[in-house]
Amino acid sequence: MHGAAARADGVLVGWRERDWARFTDAEFDAIYGRSPRPVSAQHRTWAPPRSRTLLAPGAGLAVVVSAVVLLAGQFPRTHPLLPALRIGTPSQSSTQRQFPLNLPTSAPYGSTLTVNGADNGAASGEVVAVGRWNGGPPTTLATTALAADRSWSLPIPMSQQGTLAVTIELPSGSTLVGSVLVQP
Repeated sequence: MHGAAARADGVLVGWRERDWARFTDAEFDAIYGRSPRPVSAQHRTWAPPRSRTLLAPGAGLAVVVSAVVLLAGQFPRTHPLLPALRIGTPSQSSTQRQFPLNLPTSAPYGSTLTVNGADNGAASGEVVAVGRWNGGPPTTLATTALAADRSWSLPIPMSQQGTLAVTIELPSGSTLVGSVLVQP
């Protein structure tokens, strides 16, 4: 309990029942060198009035920036100002999308996992498989060119043990994401 102290018999004592709370201002000042009560208004020295601000210093700037971004979103996409204000979000580009990559739950260490697919959004380009072993840095696992019929096939070696997170980047800008557990 805040503001209460226990006596020897275990009963809680509030701050008003403590000895120091019963002192007069003169007694308290003589013992502790200061008064427990605030100085009255007539003894207070002059101080400038405190300004009362309703907003933190940066809040006004944040409101202005938010309003500008909101208004910029109201322009048509072909407006000449928009390329300078473009923020890369997935909703702005219909070609860049992420899809699940169906991989087996586990694969044996030392084997090769072949992933096949097609990219109907691009006529040519390179397909790249990027992997992260056990949450480590991304590494390129395999690359291949898109075939004339827009199909692709990537052999991915299972060269380490643990979890392999695979991201396949297609020429159309879409990505396929999946993971596989590589076990001995």
